[in-house]
Amino acid sequence: MKVKRSTMLVVGVIAGSALTISAPAAGALSNSAPSAIPASTSTAASLDHVKFLQDGVNIRAEATTKSPSLGLAYKSHKANFLASVRGENVNGEFNWVKLKDTTTGVTGYVNAAYISLIP
Repeated sequence: MKVKRSTMLVVGVIAGSALTISAPAAGALSNSAPSAIPASTSTAASLDHVKFLQDGVNIRAEATTKSPSLGLAYKSHKANFLASVRGENVNGEFNWVKLKDTTTGVTGYVNAAYISLIP
């Protein structure tokens, strides 16, 4: 029996929608700090806007709370989804989203517990 390897990976569910990303190349996984995996075309087209669920959310340089904050986001801010990564566990949530806050111009990472993705 031949096993077919899938080229897509579901990394989590945010606001009821599965985030599907392209799988990394063979041998690309390591124990180093997480790196962004770009969203597939279908995901980016359908889930490209981010809504902040509270005011004063840190946008960080990397997907960890140990990384410096690049700025703060507020519920009134607009942001674009760029990628999804697995990062530090924050209150049981390992998924982080790389985004660009179009209100401030800051690009960085926010833990998925503090945002929702909207079409």
